[in-house]
Amino acid sequence: MISFKPGTKLGLVPEIWGALFVAEDVFKGVDAPVVVTSGREGQHIETSLHPVGRAVDLRITHIPSIRWGALHKVLTFRLPQYIILLETTPPAGLSDVTQWAPHIHIGYKGVVA
Repeated sequence: MISFKPGTKLGLVPEIWGALFVAEDVFKGVDAPVVVTSGREGQHIETSLHPVGRAVDLRITHIPSIRWGALHKVLTFRLPQYIILLETTPPAGLSDVTQWAPHIHIGYKGVVA
């Protein structure tokens, strides 16, 4: 199952939707739903792919932290043309860390269909 945190702005490129369906399959392996916590909104670094609909963040705090690395590894294997990041610490210079939580970032820099 794929769900979205309230307030998540969509307008995602088709390749990100495809990656979400792959993530859904991978997350089933740990018996967890995919929850998109950020699409086009939110505070991101200047070069972020989020504002143009080429990136999403997925909640992982509902999964035991011991499994985060395995999720990252499997997603990286299944989505080799994507940027898959396991973000476990807030980025330097983030002005409001109260809204930040560990997550998996999926970004797409390739040609959009």
